[in-house]
Amino acid sequence: MQSSAFLAYFSLQGVFLKGVLYMESYKGLIGVIPFVMLFLLLVMTRLKSYVSSFATLIVTSAIAILIWHAPVSIIGYGVVEGLVIATVPIIWIIFAAVLAFVLGTESGAIEIIKKTLMGITPNFVKYRR
Repeated sequence: MQSSAFLAYFSLQGVFLKGVLYMESYKGLIGVIPFVMLFLLLVMTRLKSYVSSFATLIVTSAIAILIWHAPVSIIGYGVVEGLVIATVPIIWIIFAAVLAFVLGTESGAIEIIKKTLMGITPNFVKYRR
């Protein structure tokens, strides 16, 4: 009796697991849609990148809410985190470039570099008509 109950339990678990695996592969295939959409919008339609990215964000959010039942707060946090991760390195690069320019200008290093380069190559701006 134990062996038949044991087999029945695991055969039912197998059916359940097959259904779960099927649903997970189905959801996994749906997860590819945003990548394909972004590629097609950028390459095929040649839309501007910010328009393509925003459209893909909307579709990705809709898929997350409707298919995976993700809370809107989690999606919002993800969007904010993505914006921070994308903009902070750009801000650091701009800050470093401005700082290097100001320090180079104030210390006179830019003039030294300019004179050094003028000694190596002629000034093409001077000869332009």
